[in-house]
Amino acid sequence: DPTNWNAMLIIDKGRKSGIKIGMPVVNPAGVVGKVSEVADNISKVILVSDPNFNVAAVTQDSRESGLLTGTLQGLCRLRYLPEDAGVKVGEKIVTSKLSSTFPDGILIGTVVNVSNRADTTGTECLVRPAPFPCRAEEILVL
Repeated sequence: DPTNWNAMLIIDKGRKSGIKIGMPVVNPAGVVGKVSEVADNISKVILVSDPNFNVAAVTQDSRESGLLTGTLQGLCRLRYLPEDAGVKVGEKIVTSKLSSTFPDGILIGTVVNVSNRADTTGTECLVRPAPFPCRAEEILVL
């Protein structure tokens, strides 16, 4: 998107290929995004780094659940973690079985910062997405 307000891909498969809105999109490195619009022969994929993207996620080691959303900086934010969450920088974040669109256990990214925010309750993490979504050459729509 030339405005840099959205992070999307356009793929060359659509309704005629069985693509539907909300389908998860991955590559070998992990979560890329999910289908947001579908036409007969093309679809738009909202990327994991887009502020409108969200998914239920869990920390791989400490098993804390939260909601992961994109940011305008190309990172993701994992929010709504307990204040005493034992999340550490470098910990992997994966999709949760609480997700309504993604199967559980797919890699989303790695924690790069952990903070306890004064203006909210709980712990918040910045996450670097595993695949660099705007450079994805091959993807799989689940």
